[in-house]
Amino acid sequence: REEKGRTPTYRTLLLILLSEMVITLTALFLAFKGIERPRVYSILQVTARTFNGIPVWFFVVLFFMAIIYSPLPSELVNGLKGTGASTLPYFVFPVLSVLLVGVWGLAEGMAVIMREEFSQPYVEAKRAMGLPEERVRKGVLRAVAVPLMYLWLQHFVEVQTPVLVVDYLFNLGGLGQLLGRSLIITPDNVNFYPMTFTFVVTVLIVLNFSASIAAEVLSNIIEPREGP
Repeated sequence: REEKGRTPTYRTLLLILLSEMVITLTALFLAFKGIERPRVYSILQVTARTFNGIPVWFFVVLFFMAIIYSPLPSELVNGLKGTGASTLPYFVFPVLSVLLVGVWGLAEGMAVIMREEFSQPYVEAKRAMGLPEERVRKGVLRAVAVPLMYLWLQHFVEVQTPVLVVDYLFNLGGLGQLLGRSLIITPDNVNFYPMTFTFVVTVLIVLNFSASIAAEVLSNIIEPREGP
């Protein structure tokens, strides 16, 4: 039997981890495509603004309908079952839901930062020297690593809201459902459970604080700050 406090925490953290891995890699791919092709960059700008106004539950409903009216197992929308690696299939559609909401804005932000760096004179100088494009790209990525990291950190904080919504709607039994149980409204009464609410908020605060400290340490390693 799983511990009451441990179960929602690790399930939500796993959803965040899987979502961020997929979103970050996809955003980098789209950002590079946007740099190479101006048309792709224009489409990316429009897409980022369009999807920014679409709530994550819209995609959850679409996936619910796709699962129900397809040969896919309907239990994928009825809550997480099993343990260990056997639970991973239940995260596929939740991750896709978060991906469709969160990837476009991050990709556009990455493209803006990298496009500005690629326009610097030293990049043209490296190309004129005959350096391989792959090496030029690595140099640009190294130069913009810190701005990209802080852009990702902002995205990491913002994406937690759709993660909680997806967790709740897909019945994953994580922090999203725990947060939903902290406030129960009935026709006759309103029940608020402050300890449950505080637990969820505390986990997210600790998570974001840890990510911020890690980003600060990494930024000093990548780009040491000189003293006065």
